[in-house]
Amino acid sequence: YELGQRGAINAFKDKMNENLTPLRRDGSGVAHYDSGKDALYMPNQNNFENYSDYVRELMRQVVSATGNQQRLSREGMVMKNGKAPSEDAVKKERLITEIASGVKMLELGLPARLSKDSLSMVDYWTRELKGDPCLIDAIESEVNGALKVLKKAELGEKVEYATDQHQRETAQIQVQL
Repeated sequence: YELGQRGAINAFKDKMNENLTPLRRDGSGVAHYDSGKDALYMPNQNNFENYSDYVRELMRQVVSATGNQQRLSREGMVMKNGKAPSEDAVKKERLITEIASGVKMLELGLPARLSKDSLSMVDYWTRELKGDPCLIDAIESEVNGALKVLKKAELGEKVEYATDQHQRETAQIQVQL
């Protein structure tokens, strides 16, 4: 990989760490986003077959972080009344993650590819998309929302928690009153 490409990817990681969610090393060898701690855990690059696989997984996890309850609050990421999201919501979230991370990979000049787990969902996604003509619009909207959040973070804008923003707005209103 070109040095410039790696530099761009490292700069992206730094921006996500500063403006979206903490990026931490993971010793288990499994990349994951912990919505409770709002932190992304990535194993060392040498845990992956190649650099593209590492970056692809990083992108998937970063996109997952955009769905946090305090950000875009996507159905597949959010506990409702103590209940985990439905299987359908989780599969929809996976599709959103794959598409949005694929777009980011292409922006970086790297190949996008479905994860092994996602490959097994293609038939399900195809059936759902054929069965519900409005679903593609909902997916597109969610993908665009995730990409917008990532772009904000890349541009150095802190992606705030909704509660922080509400507290500031409330304080401003109190000052005005």
